[in-house]
Parts: sequence; structure tokens; C-alpha cells
Amino acid sequence: MNKTIIPELCRSTARKNVIVDIEAWKNFAQRITKNQFVKAFLLQRDGTKCSWCHKDIHEIKIIHHTTYDHCCSYNVVIRIPSPTYKHRNKTRVVPDCKSCKENSIERFINCMDKLVLVHSNCNKSISELAYSKK
Repeated sequence: MNKTIIPELCRSTARKNVIVDIEAWKNFAQRITKNQFVKAFLLQRDGTKCSWCHKDIHEIKIIHHTTYDHCCSYNVVIRIPSPTYKHRNKTRVVPDCKSCKENSIERFINCMDKLVLVHSNCNKSISELAYSKK
């Protein structure tokens, strides 16, 4: 197991430390995980190996934060389709990472350096370890 990707602070503890712009923090800590552009970038950067167990990821890939002590500095959001059976027109707010990358590759990479792809079960194991540190 790659224990270097366990965040020092769990998300709820990191949130309590945010004193500047909670929306900028949410863009990185919560909303970025639903951004398909980010997922595609990480897949191209890291390949199909889980950053936790190093086995191939065949099912849904989860964006995992190696730290929550970061805020989105681009702070522009977009709405993406997120339909459900009952709510076909449902949308979700995500940071506009594609425009961020086009605007400033350094700013974009600063966020991407704090994210990796993992299996959903591995993400759960990492979370359990992070919460046990509290």
C-alpha cells in the first residue's frame, strides 16, 4: 500500500481550518472529484494502476485527494449534466479545470499534483486510515 497518499488531515478537519474562501476550498476538496476532464487527465498521467494498491483499475476510477489543505485558485465553475432516473435534467457544479489548464498550466498542475486515481474500495480504506489518525 502506498501510504504516502493518505492525507494528513481528513476532509472534515481540513474544512474547519479554512478561513478564506470556503467555495474555493469546496471546488478542490469536493467538486473536483466529479470533473471528467480531471479524471481523463489523471488517467493519461498515471495510467490504469491504482495509486494505493498498484493493481489495474477496471471499474470506476475514483479521484483521491492526497491533501485537503488546498483551495482552487482559478475559482470558476461550470455546470455539467448529472442525470438520474428521476431527475433527467439534474446538473452538478464542478470547477472549470479545462479552462484553468488553458489559462495557466502551472496553476492547473498545482492542483493535479494533489490528486491520484484509486479503486473505490481502496479510497474507502484510505479514508478509514485517515479518520483513524484523528
